Amino acid sequence: MAAGIAAFPWLAWTAPNLHVRAVKMEVEARISELVMIVHRRNGGTLDRVDPAWRLLEPSLRIDSLDLAEIMVAVERESGCSPFDAPKPPRTWAELADTVADGMRRRAGAGAKPK
Repeated sequence: MAAGIAAFPWLAWTAPNLHVRAVKMEVEARISELVMIVHRRNGGTLDRVDPAWRLLEPSLRIDSLDLAEIMVAVERESGCSPFDAPKPPRTWAELADTVADGMRRRAGAGAKPK
């Protein structure tokens, strides 16, 4: 008998959750990269983005137009609008969750990210 998920029942629970975490981590990393590009362009010297920070955290040295630029890039890369969620994201972690959830829904519906 070939070993698969059926042979390891705990994989049926773990594998999807690992995928969910991996997608979220990938989304968080890309969003952080986009934010840091704008932050450095604006003269910032931070090393990283704290996911718990508000979207317009003063330490990031970004304004509403910078935020719009980041959101457009996120939407184009992920194929998901961050503001299609029932509650708009207020922190970078909430944004990553919203985008990762949207990507999973699109993948589940058979749509391909843009």
